[in-house]
Amino acid sequence: MILAAISYTVLRYIRKVHYTVTTLMFGLWGVTENLSLAIGFNVFNKPEGSEEWLLVCALAVLTFVGQVAIVCAMKAEQAGPVAIIRTFDVVFAFGWQIIILHSVPDKLR
Repeated sequence: MILAAISYTVLRYIRKVHYTVTTLMFGLWGVTENLSLAIGFNVFNKPEGSEEWLLVCALAVLTFVGQVAIVCAMKAEQAGPVAIIRTFDVVFAFGWQIIILHSVPDKLR
């Protein structure tokens, strides 16, 4: 949470930079970090079949749209309200889990 708060503060500070630059930098950092950790822990698996590739592409597009939305929101609003809305993604995830997957979380989740 501390790193998230720092990233929101930095995004607010560099709000005059075009959103594509910050999104590209976040993307490059994420790819580098995840790829090195996946290879380091020997858990790197390529998707098999068209359904898995479709899901990977959908995840990439939705992640990109979400990151662009956060960067644009940080340009327009103070860091506090955007951070609060951003933390609501956990609540939304539980809601989608219940609505779409019909799986009610237990006490530990």
